[in-house]
Amino acid sequence: MDLKLECREEVLRRFPDYDPNRGTTFITFIHRFIIDTMLRFRMSEEFYSFDSLSEYKDARRIMQLYTECYGDSEKTIRLFAEQSGCSEKTAAEKLKAAWRQRNRLLPRKINDEGEDWEQDDELIPDYWDYASILWDGMEAEKVNQAFWGKSMSYRDQTLLEQRNAICMTCGRVRSMSKRMSFDELATLFEGCGPSGAERAYNRAVEKLLLELVRLGQLHCVQIRQESVQRIGKKITAAVYAYQVDNDGEWGSIQFDLQEKTAWVETFAEHDLRDTWTVTDAAIQAVLESDNGKLPKKMLIPVDLERY
Repeated sequence: MDLKLECREEVLRRFPDYDPNRGTTFITFIHRFIIDTMLRFRMSEEFYSFDSLSEYKDARRIMQLYTECYGDSEKTIRLFAEQSGCSEKTAAEKLKAAWRQRNRLLPRKINDEGEDWEQDDELIPDYWDYASILWDGMEAEKVNQAFWGKSMSYRDQTLLEQRNAICMTCGRVRSMSKRMSFDELATLFEGCGPSGAERAYNRAVEKLLLELVRLGQLHCVQIRQESVQRIGKKITAAVYAYQVDNDGEWGSIQFDLQEKTAWVETFAEHDLRDTWTVTDAAIQAVLESDNGKLPKKMLIPVDLERY
């Protein structure tokens, strides 16, 4: 709600400056001011601080380039210099400043012996280990790459961060009691109620999962209900199609829901049949659900270590 109020105030503040005789629509005129307002609002919620909005925008842009260049500093500096029209020396300084803010230097004036201590240029990271917090064995760089990937919109990123009480820029984790409810998330976006925010959040989770699958950090199995058989109102049997890693030919699994058993009619293209890990994940998702609430479709992550 605070963001909406700030945007409204910016519209009212800029309206007297708008001149329709210049041939520009008000939407075009106000667009850049609203973008700056949204960035300024987000900057105020970050765990670190910047001296100005322009510095914050440069830091976001150069760190985005750094992510897209897979950590190649020289390429990042060269691209930023070309795009911004600045020297590579200036670009290098901006990358260093952004990296310091992202990993936050923690100065200590006194060492363990009570003497003055000067921190060297080595960064002391103050962010969480994505691999140990999210999933064992997953590379932090890949998680970061997936989160900031092109398939993830600003809305997706915001929903994931606010709902899970994390900051993927600096890595800080807050108490889950601080996370936003779906009612609160709905206020961040126009034309969205709590149920709409929940659906949008679930779609963002699926996007992130598929990005991690693409980067080789996770596997997944997707199931889709094909048909059901009933005796009266009770579902007694079902057939599900399943696909591994969002790619290749679909397989088929038949379920006897009275006996709580299942068998594979046709294996999916990328299913490792010798481990049965993927198949078991698909089967358990159906058998463990309530009979009256069988999933129509579902995307299930599969543990990389056990795959």
